[in-house]
Amino acid sequence: MKIPKNLVRDSIGSATLCMLSCGIGLAANLLREDPLELAYVAPGGSFGLVKELGDWRDGVHRIEVGITKELVEKRGALILDARPDLFYEFGHIPGALNLSRKNFEAELPAVEEKLGRAKELGVPVVVYCAHKHCEDASIVASRILEKGERVILIYEGGYDEWEGLGLRTAEGR
Repeated sequence: MKIPKNLVRDSIGSATLCMLSCGIGLAANLLREDPLELAYVAPGGSFGLVKELGDWRDGVHRIEVGITKELVEKRGALILDARPDLFYEFGHIPGALNLSRKNFEAELPAVEEKLGRAKELGVPVVVYCAHKHCEDASIVASRILEKGERVILIYEGGYDEWEGLGLRTAEGR
């Protein structure tokens, strides 16, 4: 049986169009400010990552940029920015939510559900502020601890170190 020429031509054209579309989609994703993951990582699986990186007991612990970067890249933690709203809007670590020291009580309701979900799934909470001498992260971490969170990690270098190393940032709300 002979295969019609039109069928072969149309099949090759369709395959080419499909590959071209996938290529454009992947390229567009790479150019996004906050690219989508190519594979889904369940949030509950991230606690194992933190256990590998350090044996955390209940309380507040300090972490460095390497651990923070890995948690951000793998979406393995709830990231909270303790800086004032204006600084958060000008730039923050991708995926971070704003829970500033100054507006803690007003902003807490917007974050409370995510904190509860993180606790339920065993996902760590990472808090950061401007730099290693900024006390806002410690104060926000203590207040979250009072609300019932068990393990909180403070990224010591803060946004200044993150941005200074040329790591990806996000803007706006």
